[in-house]
Amino acid sequence: MNNNKDFNNNPKAQQLSFKRSHFVLFMCILLTAVLAITMINNQFASAGNTLQMFDNDTPEYPIHPRNYTQNVRCDYPACHDQIPQPWIEVIMIEETNSSVTYTVDGQKDLWEYIEAWAVLDEFENNIERGFGPGEFTIQKVADNETYTVFWVDSNHSLLGRGGTNFTDIIVNASTESPPDPPIIDGPSSGYVGETLTYEFVSEDPDGDDIYYYIDWGDGLVDEDGFLPSGQPLIISHIWSEPGIYSIRAKAKDSNDLESGWSDPFPVNITVQPFEPSIKIRLKMVSIGQIRVTFQNKGQGDLSDIDYTVTVQGGLFRIKKRIDFSVNGTIDNLAPGGKTLVSIPHESLRLRFCVAKVTITAEASGKTFTHNQFVVVIGRFVFARPILPLQP
Repeated sequence: MNNNKDFNNNPKAQQLSFKRSHFVLFMCILLTAVLAITMINNQFASAGNTLQMFDNDTPEYPIHPRNYTQNVRCDYPACHDQIPQPWIEVIMIEETNSSVTYTVDGQKDLWEYIEAWAVLDEFENNIERGFGPGEFTIQKVADNETYTVFWVDSNHSLLGRGGTNFTDIIVNASTESPPDPPIIDGPSSGYVGETLTYEFVSEDPDGDDIYYYIDWGDGLVDEDGFLPSGQPLIISHIWSEPGIYSIRAKAKDSNDLESGWSDPFPVNITVQPFEPSIKIRLKMVSIGQIRVTFQNKGQGDLSDIDYTVTVQGGLFRIKKRIDFSVNGTIDNLAPGGKTLVSIPHESLRLRFCVAKVTITAEASGKTFTHNQFVVVIGRFVFARPILPLQP
């Protein structure tokens, strides 16, 4: 009893006890606040209301809620000033027999922080992702495949405020099949500048019309169709340079389903060899000379054409015989080109006789010869008289 009396009569003891009780109360309040903040953080973190971050503080992809049966929304004023309705929109914008394309968007609220989206398959593999409104395409590889599209709005604050919304989409497998790779048939060799014709044929399991894409191996491509399944495409091509080229082709049906590439079809293109051909003719009338025309009748250029013109005569002659030979060279003759060679000689004056003219020309290792009789009267040389004197 004396101790209590001393305590009641001691102001300093009473003041110390008061401070201790206030300190304990303050610590209890502080501990309660820390626990509350921790619980809020844990609540939002467990619900996936944050963004997975890389080391450089950029979002990797949205984390989905652990509870798939509930759309977790940050739906109280302390988290958002305004709750957008609806929060996420996933709209299909294009569908083919092989794929389907969607847009994803989350209506913005008044909380100005990063918004991102992700698409997960049924095994929770992240197959698409992005920031803000986006677009993604899913291939039709399995029937009734379910994908989950998430939208995350996160502020990265101390409380981890933000929200995650998600929706499921179901993608059905394609019921169509692509056409078979084309089969190529045609010549396996040819010449530069030659027109070569090939056949391409593909069949579509669904009987759809087929469009062809052809790579000739020389940097040129052709596209043609649509043709009925199984009907060959006949198309020609010209290669401008020698070489070994590989033709390949693929087919696409009317549903935009493409085949794989065909097996390569090699073609060996070479320079076409040609046989030299020279046509030799004498001019019908000349004065005091022999005039000869050389014409290249082949398909290639001829160069360094060596020729010889020999004239011998005395048959039915009056006065002296004619006997001379002249050599020369023609530098070049293009295909179809002509050149005229004139050979004057003094023995072709004041002669009255029949003479034989022999002309030879050598080009590309081949010799061409022309023989013809001429009539010389005075200075006139007639290469084609009325009488059939050409042997």
